Amino acid sequence: PFGAKKYKNWPVEHVISLVKTLHLKYNSEVILFGGRKEMPVGAGIAGELKDGFIDLTGRTNIRETSALIKICRLFISTDSGPMHLSQAVGTPTIALFGPTDPAIYGPRGERHILIRKSLVCSPCKYYDCPDAQCMSLIMPDDVCKAVDEMLGKGWINLDRKI
Repeated sequence: PFGAKKYKNWPVEHVISLVKTLHLKYNSEVILFGGRKEMPVGAGIAGELKDGFIDLTGRTNIRETSALIKICRLFISTDSGPMHLSQAVGTPTIALFGPTDPAIYGPRGERHILIRKSLVCSPCKYYDCPDAQCMSLIMPDDVCKAVDEMLGKGWINLDRKI
């Protein structure tokens, strides 16, 4: 849910809701990736989740992160470095975009879905947005629909152990 800039972050309450839904619906386990500066937020999210969640914020380097993303069945991310790593290692990706232009920074290739709300102000790169609606209006249900779409296309294999 994290981006290099705060205005790219997805709201914590949306992350918590999505993880709970994915665990209930698919019996999935979710790994939270992030840097050291996101560790307090990761710990806060972990405190709200009991089942199906592993917090790795600040605990992996770029090589370890890449290796773990590669074995994931699906990667859900904001516009961030790990989103690009996911594309590089071939993991199906759901990319959440708000203030940046997905035509420039979005994922390339196949097996990805981009979610973005069309607002008059987006894309903007406005570093001090007072409400970041472009990110907060992306709802957990939007992401769940994208997961279902990927399953329908055969892009995600739920029978795999990892």
